[in-house]
This record gives sequence, C-alpha cells and structure tokens, in this order.
Amino acid sequence: MVSKLKAYIAEHGLIAPGEGVLAAVSGGADSVALVMLLHTLEGELGFKLFAAHLNHGIRGGEADRDEAFVIDLCDSLSIPCAVERADVVRSARENSHTLEQEARLVRYDFLRRAKKSFGADKIAVAHHMDDQAESVLLHLLRGSGTAGLGGMRPRNGDVIRPLLPFRRGEIERYLAGRNQGYCVDSTNLLPDGTRNKLRLELIPYVEGNINRGVVRALRDLSELAGADEDYLKAEARSQMEKLRRGRGYDRAGLAALPGPIRSRAIRLALGDIGAVTDVERAHIRLVERLLNGRTGAGLDLHMARVEICYDEVVFVPAGADPAGTGPAEPNGELAALNIPGETDFAGGRFTVELLHGPVISYDPYTATLDADAVPGELTVRRRLPGDRFFPLGARGERKLKEYFIDKKVPRGEREIPLVAWGSNVVFLPGHTVAETYKVNADTRRTLRIEYKQHLGG
Repeated sequence: MVSKLKAYIAEHGLIAPGEGVLAAVSGGADSVALVMLLHTLEGELGFKLFAAHLNHGIRGGEADRDEAFVIDLCDSLSIPCAVERADVVRSARENSHTLEQEARLVRYDFLRRAKKSFGADKIAVAHHMDDQAESVLLHLLRGSGTAGLGGMRPRNGDVIRPLLPFRRGEIERYLAGRNQGYCVDSTNLLPDGTRNKLRLELIPYVEGNINRGVVRALRDLSELAGADEDYLKAEARSQMEKLRRGRGYDRAGLAALPGPIRSRAIRLALGDIGAVTDVERAHIRLVERLLNGRTGAGLDLHMARVEICYDEVVFVPAGADPAGTGPAEPNGELAALNIPGETDFAGGRFTVELLHGPVISYDPYTATLDADAVPGELTVRRRLPGDRFFPLGARGERKLKEYFIDKKVPRGEREIPLVAWGSNVVFLPGHTVAETYKVNADTRRTLRIEYKQHLGG
C-alpha cells in the first residue's frame, strides 16, 4: 500500500520535497491510515507532516473520545497537531445552513487556519475510492453534468486526496495488519441520510445483484468525465479571454459559442467574481437568454448580477454596482488642479508638470495641452449636468453625455475624475483632450497631466 501511495503521489504531483502537509484527522479508519501512511513517507519524500482535528460538538461524548484518540495518536508519532472545538449546531442555525453544509464550511475554515499557523503548503484529506463512487452516484442521481460526474480530484487547489486509489477494505486491512485501532462514527452506520443510504444499501445491492465492480466502474467514469470537463473548461477559458472587452465580454461572441463551451464560459465568468457555489443549470440558461437582450437589461441571481451594456455582458458580485451599468449620480465635489504638482481626487492622482516646447502623448491617461491656451484655473471633479466637450479631432463641441452615448461608454466608467475649466471638459482620462487646448507646432510650453488610479481605488 505504501508503494502504491508513493506512485500515486508522484503521478499527480501531490507533494513536492520541502513542502509542509497538513493531514485532516478525524479519528476514523480513513484519516488514521492517511496520517500513518504519510508519516511513513515523510522522510523518504522530504516533506514535513502536521495534523489537525476539529471537534464539531455534534456527537457529545463520542466526539470527545475521537479528540482524545487523535491527540494520543499524533503524540505517539511525534506529529504536531492542532485541535479545535466548534458548535456547528448553533452556527448552522445562525447561518441558515444544513448541519452537513455548516460542518464542511467550519471544517475547511479550521483546516486553512491550521495550515497557515504551521506554515504548511497542502491539506491532505482522506477521501478514498468508495467515497468517490458515492459522490459520483449522488451527482448522477441529481442530474449533474460532467463537472459533477468528474467527482473529487486528486488535487483541488491546496487540497490533496492521496487515498483515492484505495478501497475502504484495503484501508481497514492495512490498519489491521499493524494492530492500529481507530474510532467509529456511529452516525455513519445509520441509513438516515442520502449518502449513508447509498453506502449502506444501494451500492451493496448493485454489487451483489448487478455489477460486483460498480465502485471501480464509477471511479473510471469519474476519471473519464473529469478529463472531458478539464478539456472543455480549458477551451471555454481560452474563448473567454478572446472575448474580453473592457470590464465585460463581447456578448455576440459569447452567444455564438457552441453550447457546451458557452455554458462553461458563463460559469467561469461567474466564478471569476466569486460566485462559485450554488450555480445551477437554470442560472446558466437565464444568462444565455439575457445575451440577446437590449442594453440595460439585467439579471439578478442570488450570487451575482449580470447586465447587458451595449455590446458587452458584464458580471459583478451580488449587491455591487455593475461595472458600466450602475446609475451613478453626478458628483459636484471638485479640487483645484495643482500646476505643477500632484492632486489626489476620488481614488486617483493627477500629476502635472510644465515642459518647454511642444510635447505630444498618445497615452489616453496622459494629457498634453498648450499651457498658454488654457484660459484660467483648472479643476478636477466628476462630470456634472451641462458639461460640454470638444474631443480632439472632432468637428465641434457637444454635450459630454452625448459623447459617452456615442462612444458606448458604460455608466460606471463615466464617473472617472476629469479636468475641467468651468463646464468645459479639458481632459477626459482614458479618452482624450479637448481640441481647443491641443499642442501644436507653435506651442511654447506644454502642460503634461498624467492620471493614475490608486491601487484598490
């Protein structure tokens, strides 16, 4: 079993020399085998092993027994172990989660804090082949696509699953051969939950009456579906990068993608803004329909806001002002532009210097103006009703609002600070300067204004 584990770790690149690995140890057979096997390979593979145990406070004296057992086990193996207690029942009630949902959230929060405290690189959990079969079957019965049928991966971010190639029976025989005890969670023996019913009733029935190799068949299905999902997701990511436009994506291009790629691209876009949980097929279909909507059309999902802005579709977290769509109100606050010098305003900074002779910049965030053509003191502010703009190279002056509409500038981007003289826009960062104040061959002094947004601004 040790050699098989070593080969699996190497095949999937689960642990590198010099890394720290935190093993999640509940006290059950699977996690006890995990920590013992990793302890055996620690020196040979050159990593540092740590352990962590969370007492969920659900099973009373039985949970206290598990905690004491893990502490003794890790002490006997000289493995540093972090232990913490939580009231999952109370927090589940407060957060309106099921007990299973809350236990998982609390557990992984604890594991990541323990990982950080030890300075570890990976979190090893004890899922094995039978767990994988149960997960795949559960997803299958729920109508999942290839993402769900792919089941648990050997590695997902900083979480690794070294025991996926092993059956539950192999693990128990390994422990028996070393006279190593473990704790039994009595709730796993009760057929009162969906997963327990699969484990205790459905899978044994299939093994006994239909296919004795059903667990390995489900494992094989997960590997095939996972490989397909990885390929399709990579293609979707590639297409999304090609379709990126400003703060959103080209909606016509997104709508034209083949269905399997389009649905994954939308899921990736939602994931990129943090909407990674509870995204269902129905949500994807709603977004697909929205792609043909008129500008300004929007969709509020419980985890995100999606809105059409001219030729783009924009994704933002729920509750945030959609980039380019929010009804921002004009802001009359202003500041005098320091010439020369720096002027901070609304999360950005204008840096001004006077240069001799004509100087021209083609950077849309840097203005070069004829200093002697500027009629008076310039101010920095946001747009105001009645603002006028004569863009460089244009035929004449127009309302700033009309310029934004003509250029299809999203509303959220219309609130960038600008440089003005009265109601006349002199410099619109990200766009251009006013024709009236442009540098020409007769310019004796150039006013150079650079705008930079503060990090996080």
